[in-house]
Amino acid sequence: MRTHHFLYALIGLILCSLPLQGQSRQNISLKFMGLSFHPLSGRPNAKLMPNRLDPEAYFVVDLGALLSYEYFIIPEILSVKGIQGLYADCTAQLAGVTSIGLRARIFRIGRHRLYGGIGPTWIYRRNWYRLPGYVDTKYFEGSPRTSGSVSSSGTEASWSISMLSAPSST
Repeated sequence: MRTHHFLYALIGLILCSLPLQGQSRQNISLKFMGLSFHPLSGRPNAKLMPNRLDPEAYFVVDLGALLSYEYFIIPEILSVKGIQGLYADCTAQLAGVTSIGLRARIFRIGRHRLYGGIGPTWIYRRNWYRLPGYVDTKYFEGSPRTSGSVSSSGTEASWSISMLSAPSST
């Protein structure tokens, strides 16, 4: 695995978020995802991606769901978050992601909040070697059936809009 690769394996378009509130310092959520962004394009395997939105696969539709548990160390500001997800990858095959990391609020303006997170991330999928025309990019390693990638610095960004009135400042 090359260390100079950037891991932006999962920057999803959040279509729906269903938070299930536990105690004030805990949050369980189910999020539906639908879009991947490849900042360096999907080349040389763009032709294998049936749901690409552009010829070079910078944007690819990949539907799935993420279940997460979050514990706030500092309420509404700093948390530890675990994520487990299943989705159809860029070639429309079953894939998954597992992550745990720190997450912090970057800003809050009225009903809008922007959060960012970082932590180890494991991405796994059915092996693409069996797909005709696949070019190995050396990013994923694995067995004949599955392949995966581990990053010690996976990143996450999420933008939240409160459907209720804006909370008081903290």
